[in-house]
Amino acid sequence: MNKTKFSTLLILMLLFFGLSMVSAQVAGPGDTDGDGIPDSSDLCPTRAGPTVSFGCPDTDGDGLLDNVDLCPDNFGTLQSGGCPDSDGDGVLDNSDACPTQGGPDTNRGCPTDQPAENPVPENTTNPVRPVAGGACTVASFLTSAVN
Repeated sequence: MNKTKFSTLLILMLLFFGLSMVSAQVAGPGDTDGDGIPDSSDLCPTRAGPTVSFGCPDTDGDGLLDNVDLCPDNFGTLQSGGCPDSDGDGVLDNSDACPTQGGPDTNRGCPTDQPAENPVPENTTNPVRPVAGGACTVASFLTSAVN
């Protein structure tokens, strides 16, 4: 056998065995999302993600994995739990009644001259931001709860 045929045969064998190994890792029994990580070890068993993040993707690319990102499809900051604040008023878009117009949290993020459709009643709790006369418990990545 000459060198050319031997090299070709060697390359074909490596290619065959390499592809066989890859296909065995990509999807196997107990791997719902087909990312190569068994569901028992996958932090996000229904959404495919890389091995380095234990199978969880970062769909919006904001640095927070989808399993801890409050808004996994929208780019946001770590401080906001991965949710954007498009108008910069301090009320995150996922709870802002007017996400493109700035306004106080007491008016659900809408300008004060424009009442929100469902304003927060006085002396109640806004689950995202404190309201005058209300209470608020904020979940944090570093503590279990802050009162």
